[in-house]
Amino acid sequence: VAGLAAAGAAVVALGIRSIQAGSDVEEMMSKYSVVFGQYANQTAGELKTLADEVGRNRYELMGFAATFQDTFVPLGFARGAAADLSVELTQLTVDLASFNNVAEPQVLADLQSAIVGNHETMRKYGVIITETTLGQQLLKMGIEGGIAAATEQEKVMARLAIITAGTKDAFGDAARTAGGFANQMRGLKSSVQETIQSIGVNLLPLATRFIATFRAIEPALSRILAGVFAVLKNMVEVVLQFIESLAR
Repeated sequence: VAGLAAAGAAVVALGIRSIQAGSDVEEMMSKYSVVFGQYANQTAGELKTLADEVGRNRYELMGFAATFQDTFVPLGFARGAAADLSVELTQLTVDLASFNNVAEPQVLADLQSAIVGNHETMRKYGVIITETTLGQQLLKMGIEGGIAAATEQEKVMARLAIITAGTKDAFGDAARTAGGFANQMRGLKSSVQETIQSIGVNLLPLATRFIATFRAIEPALSRILAGVFAVLKNMVEVVLQFIESLAR
């Protein structure tokens, strides 16, 4: 009985964890659909291919790409061009993390910061971006007047060019070293997490119906419970009065 109870508790805990993970995926997918717009399906296919190639969680890669996309679009990039850049930077995130043995969310945050001008975050990866190197790159791109004359989009493209050149040794590292212990462990963790998320996504409609149903009956249930408590209170009151009468 104890074993069955423990197994049941473990199943319930896994179900709750799965539903929570599925809810997180649902929230991410909502953002993903909005920021990618008409390019959402195409980009999702590209990210699924990348996930299979490097052994990563496709939902996590989609979240990375959505973060990059939500950086590029407010800077004025067209959604199609931004989508291409977002996929490229998602792959760079995975490769840099593998090459430098750094957690992928940290690489994502560092790249995002560098894109908008916080160049110091890239020094740990051997990429040096200064006003001089940025100005030189803008000149190579045919932009006269350097930083002062460049638009925000042009400066972003210049930063990306410098980052790309400075991290070329890391390109493809996740796929090249997929059989290594570190990437095997990353892949295993990602696979388990994706399985839990997929279960949660499938359970989410049932959980949502349960919550909606409970909320619908909650007022009636509250009235029933209030009545039960009132009856119990009266019963306790009667018992106390009886005990007090005996004590006299």
